[in-house]
Amino acid sequence: MRRLALLFTALLVAGVGEKLSGETQRVWTRADGKKLTGTLEGQGEGWVKLKIKDKVYKVKFEKLSQADQDYLRTQKQSAKRKPGPGEQYTWKIGTIDNGGVVDTSPSLAFSRSGQPAISYYDLTNGDLKYASYDGRKWTSQTVDSEGRVGWFNSLSFSPSGHPAISYHQYPNELKYASFNGRKWITEAIDSEGGSPAANTSLKHGPDGQQAISYSDESNKDLKYASFDGRKWTSQTIDSEGRVGSFTSLAFRASGQPAISYCDFRDLKYASYDGRRWTTRTIERAGQIGGYTSLAFSPLGQPGIAYVDKFSGDLKYAYEVIVKKEGAVLKSASENAEK
Repeated sequence: MRRLALLFTALLVAGVGEKLSGETQRVWTRADGKKLTGTLEGQGEGWVKLKIKDKVYKVKFEKLSQADQDYLRTQKQSAKRKPGPGEQYTWKIGTIDNGGVVDTSPSLAFSRSGQPAISYYDLTNGDLKYASYDGRKWTSQTVDSEGRVGWFNSLSFSPSGHPAISYHQYPNELKYASFNGRKWITEAIDSEGGSPAANTSLKHGPDGQQAISYSDESNKDLKYASFDGRKWTSQTIDSEGRVGSFTSLAFRASGQPAISYCDFRDLKYASYDGRRWTTRTIERAGQIGGYTSLAFSPLGQPGIAYVDKFSGDLKYAYEVIVKKEGAVLKSASENAEK
């Protein structure tokens, strides 16, 4: 803990008058480039509170990188305003791109400045595209146009604030595109079965490194690709039967990945404990079908939203402690309100 104090030259304080953000774990960069992972607990004029390893530190803005300073100012400016007398919330709808037919699910994420961005597949031209909003207007651009490319894409922003996209190229290649501040750079991650018949899921871990869960449709396997700062490594997580469709990747606050996915009939869950992957069947219902979404609660418990194609229901599975002797964990599911 002394090292943390030296890193930030900050005092452990209780403080008053701060504005809480409710933000999840993210990587913070000190002015000299050193990094720490923690949550934003509050901020005031020229200072911020960061929770690092269960301790809260009050840090002056100038002790953080310029990118983090800009991010904090944006957070303060973009705080959600409550409606005044005679005002109410309403939805606004706008068309982002009408130059062709958009196919398969688009992927939405928010930049560090709080502005929305969308990756999507342009079926008409067979391209991967990216649309971003600057606070005044949307701008759309082609990221990759090499062949039929862009199926089942997933968008995520790096800790530095740059967008990245995982996606498929026909017939069997998993690809990754990242923006370096000047241009998009594309690369092939897996050319041995990354068929565009199922989705990809891209996330940045608490350490800032990117990872992708995806289906190898040629071999009917669930696969996971991770980047260590130098190179990508791809591995098979589950190869029992026809597995891996409709994957969703999430990270625990500790940095360990987990994946929800489907086989031909069942809902499944894979988790990594730092040494090995463990797979588990969550529900056997005859024909779960797909469309899973995995997230961790603030307490670190996994939850999965999914579609039961057999019944047509939207369902939710979550992990709970079972008091019955001999059992440790049990996954329960319930119909979500439609």
